[in-house]
Amino acid sequence: MTPESFVLDSVLERLIPLRAEEEGVRLAEDPEYLHRMRVATRRLRSALPLLAESVSAGDLALWSREIRRFTRALGRARDGDVQIIFLKELIDTWEDRALRPGLERLLLRRSQRRDRLQKGLIRELDRIFRRGGALETLEGEIRRQRVAQALGETPPELAPLRRRGATLLLLRLEALEGGSAALGRPGDGDGHHALRILAKKLRYTLELFAPLMPPTGEAGALLRRLKDLQGILGDLHDCDVWIQDLPLFIRDERRRTEIYQGHLRGFSRIERGLMAFWQDRRREREILFSRSREMWRSWGEDRVTERLREAFRALVEEREGGEER
Repeated sequence: MTPESFVLDSVLERLIPLRAEEEGVRLAEDPEYLHRMRVATRRLRSALPLLAESVSAGDLALWSREIRRFTRALGRARDGDVQIIFLKELIDTWEDRALRPGLERLLLRRSQRRDRLQKGLIRELDRIFRRGGALETLEGEIRRQRVAQALGETPPELAPLRRRGATLLLLRLEALEGGSAALGRPGDGDGHHALRILAKKLRYTLELFAPLMPPTGEAGALLRRLKDLQGILGDLHDCDVWIQDLPLFIRDERRRTEIYQGHLRGFSRIERGLMAFWQDRRREREILFSRSREMWRSWGEDRVTERLREAFRALVEEREGGEER
């Protein structure tokens, strides 16, 4: 494997899946299409820095900016999908039927908001997939470089990928360890969310450079640990969002009901269900926070960060035929 082929293949294999999900995202009948597209954009963004030495800084900045904007639009819609799915499952299993009207009202409003978001998402799809847009020009440049490489015209002067990868991974690991201090502060929702983002960035970067690591299976095991940490911190953040949003939702829904009906008779049924849900999310957050702390403690017991450092250093130490690949 040459540095050039690794770079181009890594970017292209993260670019192609976007088109496969486009129709499903437009139809919005199955939320998994949007979920897969969002993940694909994140993976693509993690690979773009590999092009830093083979494309202009202006082109790279443009592609990064456009794809980041698209990822955010997908993220807003995905957050809506996740909440709707969660509410539907909760309503089906909530034991006290007298509390369900509040959840059903919340589901109605979240579904209406998701419908509004879909219109904006369609505009973003049209923009990102338009002819001459960011994805088309990026794919065209990758394919142009692949042809040049096949013809032996690709300049060989790329910085050693292994060293670049090890440096980036070690920096991301240091950031993760620094961010873990938030787990000592139960009420630091922003810090917990920031830690999740750091875990996500490290995970995608490790996923990117894993093919260059020695085939020991260690990278796969560490990726699973990062995914688990990212997952529980994501659930924690979901609780924080509900806890923050529900009092505002109750206030706004009370106003809406009074304006529409001219009175608040019957609203107490709605409010009781919403307050019960709010209390439920507070209890769940406490459980998840304890679990996240235990998970991080297990990282120390299992030497996870030390193993990560060893795996990252192996990027530089491993050789193929005595030379850097």
